Amino acid sequence: GSSSGGSSSSSRSRFSSSWTTLLMGQRQSAESIELRDAGEIGGLSRLQTVFPWTDLVSKAASMLVLHSPNLVEWELSPEEALSVIERAEPQVCALVESFQNFLDLCPECSVEYSAMVPADWAHALLQQLPGLKEVRFKLVPARISEDAFWSRFFGQVFEILQQELCELPQHGQAFKEAIAAAKTAKIAQAAAKSTDSEPDLL
Repeated sequence: GSSSGGSSSSSRSRFSSSWTTLLMGQRQSAESIELRDAGEIGGLSRLQTVFPWTDLVSKAASMLVLHSPNLVEWELSPEEALSVIERAEPQVCALVESFQNFLDLCPECSVEYSAMVPADWAHALLQQLPGLKEVRFKLVPARISEDAFWSRFFGQVFEILQQELCELPQHGQAFKEAIAAAKTAKIAQAAAKSTDSEPDLL
């Protein structure tokens, strides 16, 4: 039985080697970040290159690109991704510091964000954020459904990431305009919907 458990350790080493590859590739652009003490910032240097953080930033950006002609040609650079993730990560951790934090900071939303995010992103975040795992255990399914939990969590994560995209030196203003345009479109959509259907009294 000495071979048992071998697969899990090999998959672990495969993950860590892919992080190493990513770190090597981005070392030059991330020199200033690497100089910081990872212990002080809660292992942030690991999260900056680990799946699915860059994918989340890209997804948050892609939701806004449709609303701004200035962003049609824009592509997320590794430097921009790092800068957004670095600022967003403590805010994301705060969402799941306690289940009360989650309920207060992640409002119910009409958009099914859970359907927009691949399951392996959620699974990866559960491994990386102990608070997320704990809050989910306490809330699902006792207080809210699995889908509602992920929709509320990712809805707020995307909002945080989009706010941080507005802080980018080169494209921040375009993202601010895109957020304003997206809100206007959402209000118009909601107004059209409310005239179509009577409110549910149950």
